[in-house]
Amino acid sequence: MKTQKQKTGEAGWIKNKYLRRLGKLLLLFFPAGQTWEILTDYEGYVLLEEGQSAETFIRRWGTPEQVLRTLLEENSGAVRYFGKQAVLWGALAAAAFACAASMQGGIFAAQILLPLACLGFLHGREQIKVEGEFPHKEAGKRWAAAAGGLMFVLVAMTEAQIQYLLKYIETIPPYVGRFHVGKLLDRELIVCGMLALGLAVWMAKQAVTASVLYLAGAVHAVGALLFLMEVRSYLRSLDISALGEWNQVFWFPVLYYGIGAGVSLGIWAFLRAGRRTQSRGCTA
Repeated sequence: MKTQKQKTGEAGWIKNKYLRRLGKLLLLFFPAGQTWEILTDYEGYVLLEEGQSAETFIRRWGTPEQVLRTLLEENSGAVRYFGKQAVLWGALAAAAFACAASMQGGIFAAQILLPLACLGFLHGREQIKVEGEFPHKEAGKRWAAAAGGLMFVLVAMTEAQIQYLLKYIETIPPYVGRFHVGKLLDRELIVCGMLALGLAVWMAKQAVTASVLYLAGAVHAVGALLFLMEVRSYLRSLDISALGEWNQVFWFPVLYYGIGAGVSLGIWAFLRAGRRTQSRGCTA
């Protein structure tokens, strides 16, 4: 049997989750000031009775997506605002992809420009204010932290293996049982890369639906993915006669991870600073 306090707490979480989701959707179509005005109005008349279930609440008030559709029908300028934002930040994203396609070093620029485009399009600072104003329990936060630690372990483990291989390659047997050492390492890189890609996609989705802070985790995972892809590319073209040169070259992929991790930390610090200075009604 749930206590009165537990019921009241659950009701608050349901309402906060509802307004939090609505605020995230509104920021895509309305300026920050107008978004806060709408949220303030809805907070005043969206009532949640004690013990009311989330399903009953949604049937009564409609989903945040349904509320958004109604507001868009009443505000013709909202779609134009969305379009302008999409063009602005889409141009920055296009520049990032152009840099990545132009030359190998362009990927470094893309690792900075693309996260900035995503952060701008999602209105990161204002999203943080919405999340702070309407807090909600997020079960995925611990998983996100664990994923960040896992990415670091994968990168460190891979680099250590490569350096060990290059240093002792003359004494390492070519086969482990029936399996070639090089092919085993290649398969390991593929598996680790798939894991990094999966985590990047999951955290990118969480950044849109749960908390924009997950964007930092997605950038971190992409940095690890680029590192693993570059190491695999070098391995496939390894020239045994130039081991001294390769020993230095194999440190180069670490730059991909380093930039990803650095940008990730920068996004995290930027958003956390916004959360600490949050205030209702602030405009970007």
